[in-house]
Amino acid sequence: MKRFSYDDLKESILNYKSTINGTDPTYRKDPANFFGVNELYFLDFLPENFQPKTSQSEQQHTIEELLSND
Repeated sequence: MKRFSYDDLKESILNYKSTINGTDPTYRKDPANFFGVNELYFLDFLPENFQPKTSQSEQQHTIEELLSND
C-alpha cells in the first residue's frame, strides 16, 4: 500500500462508499477485507480502476438519445 498516495487511498474509500447505498449486503465486497491480506479490494476502487455505475435515469436518457439520432 505504500506505493499509493494518500489521495488515491482516500478516493478509493469514497468510491467504495458510493457503491454501497442500495446494494444488498449479500452482494457487497466485505469492508473488513478492503485492505485485506489475501484480497485487496481497494485496488478495484482506485481512481484509475473504478468505473461508477450509471443510474437507471442516465441509462434511459442515453437510450432515448440514441433512438432520436436515427
